[in-house]
Amino acid sequence: MKIVSANLGSVTNVEALELLRERQARRAEEKREYPAAARTAPRRLREADDTAKRCAEYLEATPAGRQDVSMVASCMDHLTGKAEAGPSRDLGLSPDQRLVLVNLAPANRATVVALVDDDDRPDGDVDEILDLSKKMLAATEDGV
Repeated sequence: MKIVSANLGSVTNVEALELLRERQARRAEEKREYPAAARTAPRRLREADDTAKRCAEYLEATPAGRQDVSMVASCMDHLTGKAEAGPSRDLGLSPDQRLVLVNLAPANRATVVALVDDDDRPDGDVDEILDLSKKMLAATEDGV
């Protein structure tokens, strides 16, 4: 892997899952093309494959398993007031707060309040964040 540009920002769970899926598909293709090499692959490569598989399985069980990158990008645009479709306004969330909201896709007020943790935030903002989460991030009450 080659690092093209370091430190451009945080990676959401759905982006990480997509990268892991791409890696798994690429490795599966390599194994089909070169079966002998797959059987004699270095131990570290086999361990990396196993770790990637376990990470992907974990992320599949989180809200990221129901989301796609376009859903997350659209939600981020709405949270920052940059959405082209529909009404949106900047809700004053930090980049870290937006990342956590997207990764957890909260489905109840208590979770949203705990994540945005701002005494000055109007209740309308919490309701708006909750609505976005349910509509754009496929949030469910069980959190999975």
